[in-house]
Amino acid sequence: TAGLKHNDVKRKYAQQYEGKFVKAKLRDLIKRVCDLSESKHGVSVVGELNGFSLGRDDFVETMSDDKAVELMADLDVDISNPAGMFATFDGDGDGRVTMLDFVRVIMKLRGEPHKTDLVECAISIRTLQDKVDYLGAVLAAAVDADVVPLGGGAACPTTRL
Repeated sequence: TAGLKHNDVKRKYAQQYEGKFVKAKLRDLIKRVCDLSESKHGVSVVGELNGFSLGRDDFVETMSDDKAVELMADLDVDISNPAGMFATFDGDGDGRVTMLDFVRVIMKLRGEPHKTDLVECAISIRTLQDKVDYLGAVLAAAVDADVVPLGGGAACPTTRL
């Protein structure tokens, strides 16, 4: 039992070290992104509540920075194609990557994929499919009941499909 207890203690310290390491690297990365944004736009975002907000071009330029790429690699995130990764970081599709978006995505991308990641995606897709099916059924019922104008507005007569 002494060996098992020793392994548990080592595992605990390794997790604590990893947590501190990740926090430090993430802090360095955020600082680097803020510094790059400030040098390009001349406006400091350090200390602002929402931090930075990057458009597509700024994101690609920032994620092409050698130091930023190195810090991302330290965090176990591959950013070999920044332009292709923009949509991943811009989760709400508003064309901007905020500091909150940035941190959330990095924490999700870190490390190797696990089975739970795949299951989560499958469940999300199934839920979305159920919602689309429901919406389709409601729309079909409305069209069948001649409630929905399909010609382009209220002035057009309702038509059947």
